[in-house]
Amino acid sequence: MATQEERRRETRRKLIATARRHFAERGYTATSTAAILEEAGVSRGAMYHHYRGKVDLFADVYETVAHESVRRAVASRRPGGSPLEALADVCLAWLREARDPEVVRIVLDQGPAVLGLERARDIEARHSLKGIEASLARAEEEGEVRLTSRSATGRLLNAMLAEAAHLSVSAPGEDEVAAIESSVREWIVALAAVRGEEQVYG
Repeated sequence: MATQEERRRETRRKLIATARRHFAERGYTATSTAAILEEAGVSRGAMYHHYRGKVDLFADVYETVAHESVRRAVASRRPGGSPLEALADVCLAWLREARDPEVVRIVLDQGPAVLGLERARDIEARHSLKGIEASLARAEEEGEVRLTSRSATGRLLNAMLAEAAHLSVSAPGEDEVAAIESSVREWIVALAAVRGEEQVYG
C-alpha cells in the first residue's frame, strides 16, 4: 500500500505532467486549472496542497523543463578535452536543446512572461548557472583562466546563451544557426586568453 508521501509525490507528478502538456500545446493563458485537474484526475484541494495556484504550478513545470534540457546537454558532452572545451560543448548542446518546441514554448517564450524575468532567471540559474560556474572553477584550477570575477563571467555567459537561444530559434536557416553556435564557442574558448598568455585554441 502506498504511503501518504508516495501518494503526494504521485499527485505532484500527475499535475506536472498534465500541466506541462497543456502549457506546451495551448499556452499558459489558454490553459485552465480546471482542465488540468480533470485530465490529471486530481481534486482542487489536492492541487492547493502543493501549489498556491496556476502560476506556481507553471513555475514547477518551467523548472522541470529547464532542468531536463540542461541535464540532456551535460549528458551529451564528449569525453576528454579541457574544462573550457567541455563547457563549450555543453553550451552548444544546450542551444540545440533550446530549439526543441517544448523548451521554446515553456522556457524561452512563456517563462519570463508568466513568472517575471527575475523569478524565471532565478529558477533557470539554479541549473544552468550552477554548472557554468563549476566549469569555470575547473578552468581556473587547471590554470586555463584567471578570472576577475567567476560569478560575473558566469552570469554574462548565461545571459549570452539565452540571447543566442532566441537568435537560434528565429534564425532563417542552418547556416545562420551554425554561425551563432560558432560565435558562442569562439567566445568561450577565447577566455583562455585571460591567462595573459598566448591563445591556445585555433
